This record gives sequence, C-alpha cells and structure tokens, in this order.
Amino acid sequence: MNVINSFEIENEVFYFYDINKLLINYPKLRNLPKVLKILFELNIRNAKNEKEFQEIINIFLNRNQEEIKFYPSRIVMEDFEALLTFSDLATIRDLLKSKNEDIDKINPKIMIDILMNNLNQKDGEENKELIEKYSFIKWSQHAFKNIRVVPPNCFENNEFDLNYLSTILHLEKKDGKFFLYPESILSIETSKKEPNKNRPNSFGILNFTIDNIKSKTAIFGNEISINLPKVVGVKIHMKFEDDILEEDSIIEKIGLSLENKLNSMSLKGKVLEFYGNGLKYLNITHRKNILKLCSKYEMESSFFAIDEETISYLNRIKENEDYGKLIKLYLEKQGLFHQKNEQIDFDEIIDIDLQSLENSILDKNIFNENIFSENIHTNDIALENIFKGNDFWQNLDFKRNDTYTWDENSNNINFYNKEYLELFEEKELDNIEETNKIDIQNAGILALFKDLVKSEYISPLENISLYSPAAKYLESKGVKSFEYNTFLSRSANPNVMVRSIFDSSYIKNNMLTKEGSFTIDYRNGEIVSIFDKAQRFKEISRPLVIFAGKDFGSGNFREWASKGIRLLRVKAIIAKSFDERYRLNLVACGILPLEFIDDDIESLKLKGNETLNIEASEIKINSKVDVFIEKENINIEIKLKLRLDTKEDVEVYLKGGIYPFLLNSIRT
Repeated sequence: MNVINSFEIENEVFYFYDINKLLINYPKLRNLPKVLKILFELNIRNAKNEKEFQEIINIFLNRNQEEIKFYPSRIVMEDFEALLTFSDLATIRDLLKSKNEDIDKINPKIMIDILMNNLNQKDGEENKELIEKYSFIKWSQHAFKNIRVVPPNCFENNEFDLNYLSTILHLEKKDGKFFLYPESILSIETSKKEPNKNRPNSFGILNFTIDNIKSKTAIFGNEISINLPKVVGVKIHMKFEDDILEEDSIIEKIGLSLENKLNSMSLKGKVLEFYGNGLKYLNITHRKNILKLCSKYEMESSFFAIDEETISYLNRIKENEDYGKLIKLYLEKQGLFHQKNEQIDFDEIIDIDLQSLENSILDKNIFNENIFSENIHTNDIALENIFKGNDFWQNLDFKRNDTYTWDENSNNINFYNKEYLELFEEKELDNIEETNKIDIQNAGILALFKDLVKSEYISPLENISLYSPAAKYLESKGVKSFEYNTFLSRSANPNVMVRSIFDSSYIKNNMLTKEGSFTIDYRNGEIVSIFDKAQRFKEISRPLVIFAGKDFGSGNFREWASKGIRLLRVKAIIAKSFDERYRLNLVACGILPLEFIDDDIESLKLKGNETLNIEASEIKINSKVDVFIEKENINIEIKLKLRLDTKEDVEVYLKGGIYPFLLNSIRT
C-alpha cells in the first residue's frame, strides 16, 4: 500500500510516509501513544514488501510486545564507548587493507555524535594516557565520515543536553525528493561503573539505549531488533486551568508524586509518555529534569511529546520561526503534535493532578540543581562553539591517514593484535556441510561457576592487582606497579583486557577453594590462572567450555565480558540460565550459549577434569544439542537447549559472530 504523501510550505514540497492513510481501514491505530506512532511510522517506512507491511500493522494493532525494528537516524556515545567502537572500525580497515580491499566501505552510515568528558588543565597538559586516547578520537573524526565530536570542557559539570544536537525532524533526499520523518536516537550504554541510561532529551525525540556490541549493526545502517514496548502514560493535568501555581514548586510536586508511583511499579521493557493539559506549566528545563529522574529506573525510554512550548523554545533559539512551522505542520499531519484532551490508549496510566498534590518538597538535589536560565544568547554562544573546542583540543596532534598508525609499544591503545583480528574473520570451513552443524570435540572445562556471576565480575574495571596475568604483562612492557592503573583505563588494549577476564575477588571457580581468576590444569594438577590455562589449550588447539548456574552475565554491561571470553577461545558456555542481554552478546562474539534442561553442575557431579563432545547435526532455533561427557570412570550423555532464539541469532553465529557477519554484509 502506498502511504507516501506530500505538502508544500514556503514554496518547498516535502514528502512523508502518511500513517493517517492507514486509519481509514484501521481506526484502532488512531489512539496509539505517540511513542508507538513514531515506531509505527519508522517500521512502515522501512517495510521491504507488502507481507512485512501487513505484519507490522498487525503487531501494532495487537500490541503483544512482538519483535519490531528500530532504525536510528543518529547515534550518541561518550568518549569511552567511542574509543572501543572506532578501535574496532580501525581494526577492520587494517584487515581490509591487508587483503587489498576497499577500506572506504568502513564508514558509519548514520550520524554519530561523540560526547567527550571534561578534563582539568593538569590532565590536558600531563596525562599521556588521556592525550593518546583523545588524539585517537580526533583521528577517528578525521578518518571516518558522519562523525561529530563535542570536545571536552564545552559544558560545565559534564551536563550535556541532547537538545543542543537535535534537529527534531530528519531530512533525507531520495529520488530527487525531500522526505521528512521523526528523528530517532540510539544512545550507547556506557561500560563505566555508573551507566547513563535513557539520556535525557526534552525535545520529543525517541531515544533508546543499547550496549556497544549490539550498536555495531546500527552504525552501518542496519536495524536493531526490539520488542514493541508497553507504554505508561503519565497524565499531568489541572481541573481548573486558569488557576495559578507557583512555578518553582511545580517541578517538586510532580517529581515527588512521580517518584512515589514509579517506585511501586515494574518498569522493565516499558516507555513513559507524558501528556495532559498540565504540560503547559513545564518548560524545557523542567522536562529535562523530570526525564533525568526517570533515567534512574529500568525503563526503555521516557518521552515528552512536542507541543507549543517546544516550538516556542526552538523558535527563540533559532531566532527564526520557519523551521518551527515546518516541524509543527509535519507533526500535526501525523498526529504526533501534543493536543489537549486527546484520547490515547495507554497500557497503564499514572495520574498526577497538580491541584491535589500535597505541598511536599522532593530532594532539591534532583530537581533544582543545575536548573539553568533559558537565556537564549547563552545558548547561541554554546551552539556556535559546540564543535570547536578549547586550545587543548585544537592543538591535539594526530596523523592524517585513513588507517590508524598503531604504536606497538603503547600500553593504552594497541589493537595491533593478531588474535584480536580473529574476531572479525569468518569461520574457516573445510566443506559446505560444516556450515550448519555443531561439532565441538575433546573440549576441556575452563571453570565451574555457581549462580549470579555478574558481567562486572567477568570483566572487572577496578585496579589491576599485583602478580595478576595483566600485571605480569604490563611488567614485561616496562610498566611499574604504581603505573598499572585500572582495567577501565586499559580497556583499549586487548592484551591487557583478555587477561582481565574473571580477575575479580567476587568470583570463585568451584574447581578450587580460592577466589579470583584461578583454575586447575588437570593434565598435571597445577593451579594456574584462567588466562594461562586458556593459552595452554590454545597451543594444542583444544577447545574450552565454561559451566555456570543461573543468570550468568547479569548486572551492568561490559563489552569485554563477552569479547574477552571469545579471545580465551571458549567455544560454549553451559548454564542454568543467561541474562538475556549477555546471551545476545555471547552470540555476537560467536560463543555458543547452551542451557541445562534437567541437569546442572551438582547433579552431574562435575569436577572440572571431564572431557566434552558437543554435537548437533543441524542448527535450528530453540533446538537441542547432544553433549557427551567423559568422566573418570563413566560416560554421560545429556541434552542441552540451544539458546539461538531467532533467525538473526542463527545467522550471526554461523558467520562466527557480529563482526564477520557485518563485514560480510559490507563486502557484498
């Protein structure tokens, strides 16, 4: 069905995918929350054929949290994630160059905004580690297309507002026509100790947050799979609109009521959408601070629809009303502009009646701290210089090459690593029949873990301890013990990070009694580090597996928690259950996630000295695999559930992981 429509404004014709054309046959869609209307337009616009088009309509009619696609128009990440992301892209360019292939194919297909953390003057002058990392990001900005960098020290207290970078609408030229659609943002979750989820924006832009590994597909213009979220409507209203409320108390009253109600709700997989006639009392700054409060909760996103306040604020910043008129006209035609007394079918509703709220005051640190004046000239100055940077940034030197010149002696950024390149290569197969089966033979056990092994224990970011494998490596490079620093600071060095895996005092391998990254090499009974055992098995080309209990990989996202295990040459992890996000990251790194069905480590009485063969004649979604365990005196055969849950999971795993999967699609 053709849903393309157009309108003319100021003698310019703009085209758009008109979701209102579908309301004649599907009137139920008229009352969708605006968040879902944005997702609906996005999926309809990208439908590949009539069958997919109809499937999308049915998903949004039924609203059963089925899988949909998210196509971001822009990606936002902090410097830490940018360092890892563009190190990977630089490594892929190295790989293509070594094969005489076109390295220009390795460029982001959508805009990426990199937000740099602030530096004090001493760091800018003396900290060689930071200078090296910031120079690398500046090289990335030069070498790759579609990158904007907000340099350090552009904003006080690292309080950066996404509104500064927003266009609200995205303009794309196709076949000589200008198409409009809502801007959509993908924020990359940080691997730091305190992730900044759901980065606040108050301009009516839908923003989802994902981890860095999964974002790689979006960087090259591919969609992200998400489940259609449930939408909780937050109705902010006043019965008598002519009543006057004290402006300073509005935000406190709403915040107190909202926080109390959110604390009692299950918010996982849900989106908050604010609506109601009370929104007119909230300026852009108020909205940003409310969204900042929402970011504490485990929801997918939070959202203020665009209204007259948004347009008015935008007009004042632009000092021109033309763009505001275009935005409002488009949104009104799509039913996306906030109106009074709208009929919206939310999954749940939080009611906030401004006149009935008790006169209580919420913690002022949350709402009144950093509430800045809407001084338009100050904003103009900030916007004018946002990408320029200070003298430190402007004077940072880098080599203007299309491939990065790695310093083999660097202990900070050093992806000159043959083993790391293996992450990007497709599986080498002897014949075509090997492509769709599992055949892991003579595998040893690297570790036996109990329940709740968190991602931050698998890949810790704390100080590098004395005598650890990472410390020994750094010492061999001439680094003194007082210079070891943290794993976080060395995260752009695979040689260090592969040695970080399981190096945490919070973890215990049940092959032995001591905590930390230790295991037993049962060939001689020696207690060794997990890294050393992995190296020994690599030398004899013998695969490894890990056993675990429930919720393996839960907790905060750590990119190296899956990449590091892959570099240890672990072929499969067998667990009672996986954290879902971590399971996806294992698949993305080409590691097989397998779940116990009836058995576990205790029932099988595993010691760690067993040998395993893992076999399946065909890889299918939610199929079973056969595992043959050779113990000291007996052989045991069990079945495990293959946790490749989608067609995409299977495709990615068969290619060897997300990196070769993407590289193959780029090449073709």
